[in-house]
Amino acid sequence: MQIPIASTITLIMELIIGFLIYFIVFQGYKNNKFSSKLAFFAISYEIVFNVGYMVYRTVVKPSTAQLGGALKGVAAAHGILSLIMLIAVVALFLKASKEYAKNTNYFAAHRMQTCLFVLLWSISLLSGIFLYAKVYLF
Repeated sequence: MQIPIASTITLIMELIIGFLIYFIVFQGYKNNKFSSKLAFFAISYEIVFNVGYMVYRTVVKPSTAQLGGALKGVAAAHGILSLIMLIAVVALFLKASKEYAKNTNYFAAHRMQTCLFVLLWSISLLSGIFLYAKVYLF
């Protein structure tokens, strides 16, 4: 099976953006610094390219067609979680930006919410990596 270049580029970029989001949250939490420019870039990428890729993969023959029922369930859960996390990162970064502008360490002040976001973001990222490997490599 030939691996679609769009899927490979999306995976690589999603890893970069994912680590960028971890960096933004870590800097905010640990150093009380929130980079609005980096956050805007990450959110813009997610909205334009990631959603565009999701639409593209939905319209084109789904790459999950050859997967069994359980893996189709994982793929569906990944897609739903990814959309939820897109909304979450936009909402979280908008709220954090406002709070950091008031000199409030938003991520430290909302530690449980921040930890839940990081956990769910990680699950979304890891499930995407898993599906890529399962569909294209194994």
